[in-house]
Amino acid sequence: MNTPSPLFQLALLLSLLGCAVFFICARTVLFGLNRYRLRYRARQGHRAAARLIALLDRPQQLSATLRIGTICSTMAASVAATLLALRQGAPGTLAPSPFILTLAVLMLAHPFGRLLAILPPPLFAYPASRPLKLVSLALSPLTRLLLIIGQDLRQRIGKADQGAEPDDAPSLVELRDALQADDLPLPAERRAMLLGVLELDKVSVEDVMIPRHEVNGIDLLGNTALLEQVRTASHTRLPVYRNSLNQTEGILHMRRLAGRSELDEAAVLLACDVAYFVPEGTTLANQLVSFQQHKYRTAVVVDEYGEAMGIVTLEDILEEIVGDLSSVETAHPREFYPLGDGTWSIQGSAYLREVNRALGWQLPVDGPKTVNGLVTEVLENIPDCAVCLQVGRYRLEIVQASGSRVLEVRAWEAQQH
Repeated sequence: MNTPSPLFQLALLLSLLGCAVFFICARTVLFGLNRYRLRYRARQGHRAAARLIALLDRPQQLSATLRIGTICSTMAASVAATLLALRQGAPGTLAPSPFILTLAVLMLAHPFGRLLAILPPPLFAYPASRPLKLVSLALSPLTRLLLIIGQDLRQRIGKADQGAEPDDAPSLVELRDALQADDLPLPAERRAMLLGVLELDKVSVEDVMIPRHEVNGIDLLGNTALLEQVRTASHTRLPVYRNSLNQTEGILHMRRLAGRSELDEAAVLLACDVAYFVPEGTTLANQLVSFQQHKYRTAVVVDEYGEAMGIVTLEDILEEIVGDLSSVETAHPREFYPLGDGTWSIQGSAYLREVNRALGWQLPVDGPKTVNGLVTEVLENIPDCAVCLQVGRYRLEIVQASGSRVLEVRAWEAQQH
């Protein structure tokens, strides 16, 4: 019986090592693919994308297939290496050869797999879909048997997966990447809305609320008559309080008092809805659900000591999704306005999120909430004279300051070179 030549054995060894690397790289790449984009390509008739979707729709079977392929390839490579060592008369290499091969596969496969994962799907995922489908079909009886045995063992030891998310559940990162893809047939406005919905968990009511000192309401103990306060109100829903927002009695809808010629405290309180209070750290996603469940549209935001910080409305949350519901000029005529030379005059009390939304800027919003807070954090003091500072690609020049506050800045976007 003729034994294979050393050249053939070496080629077989390298081929088996390549198969092991292929299966490990495939696991890294396939489970990192954006399934939304794949489904879109599959609906367009792309066959490779359809094969990948079919594989990813059964993640446990695919994972088992890739693991079996890796193990079998590595073991076969160890056998091939052993036979090659015997052929060359080097018995001292028999014992360490399996460990050396396993280490070599791990050292090559994982870095190479991470490199392939950042490449576009046509370079690896699409070509690999055909052989992976064939291997999956060939190993299907074995993988199904192993999955049944594994599930039975988990049930016997009381660790059955209940309520767990499926392995193929899309992540928020996948959703964001899909919405930002160039080939997604959606207008920019709709993409921005969907991205805004995904960002609701990152924003709290404190970030979008109307601050306490800017809240317009009905003061039951104020100097102005109640009827006059109602007639001059500029909003349809207003908080009703005694002296300050800390003593809020309810939320009043103006239409309930329309046409009244006389008004007293009892009539105002009778027309009010119950006031709802929410903690400052509540996310917009949770607050939106709360608005829906309790059928109200305005809430008072309080801090950990119960002090009122401001109010948040349903319209404030909707603006985070759809953008400004009014123009810059009509929405904030006194907080920021253009100066005509490409710069903007911005009040220190202006909220950074509102400035970003209105001007399309990207001032940092993770720390301070207002322009005054941002300038104070960067400089760590309030200068006596005019100072110009740079925050990212934006420049802020202090125009007016008083005591411990910046009252007004002139801001513009620096030229990029």
